[in-house]
Amino acid sequence: MTRVSYKNAFRSALQELTELSQQRTDVQIQLDELDERIERVRQGALGLSVLAGIDFQEIKTKYPDLFEEQIDARMGITDAVREALRTESEMLTPMEVRDKVFRISPAIAGHKNPLASIHAVLRRLQDKNEVAYAVHEDTSKTMYGWIGSDDWKQRLKRWIKNSDESIERVTRERERQRRKTETKS
Repeated sequence: MTRVSYKNAFRSALQELTELSQQRTDVQIQLDELDERIERVRQGALGLSVLAGIDFQEIKTKYPDLFEEQIDARMGITDAVREALRTESEMLTPMEVRDKVFRISPAIAGHKNPLASIHAVLRRLQDKNEVAYAVHEDTSKTMYGWIGSDDWKQRLKRWIKNSDESIERVTRERERQRRKTETKS
């Protein structure tokens, strides 16, 4: 082969590579659109199952490939937010919480302003010391994390520099709430 024929072969390979890359991009776009449609139909089916009185566990058992990671469609927004945070090892922005809640439960779909509802739930959960928040150093975004479990101190230490002050505050507040509950009993 001559230098010219190598250049022609190179140009041909580049053209094919460009075409294949474009085909892959097109297929990925189609897959993303298909995934979105599948999720919308799945959430719709779960919502209809509630209206039809079909037991959620029966659905998961009968159609495990379609609903394996789904949580009961009757779950409310507060429990869905708890689940979204509980299953994450890292802190999330309110928008990330909203996106996870949409995947967990269709309950939020009926809200006019889902993000406002998420913020309200996060504030309530923060007041109950079930979630902690921090402002990310680099992005200045408010982030939330689940501390309603036994490993809450380790989670805070992982998320927040100089977390001792936060741990003390949460411990004091939990003790105050415990005493308040005992007084009412």
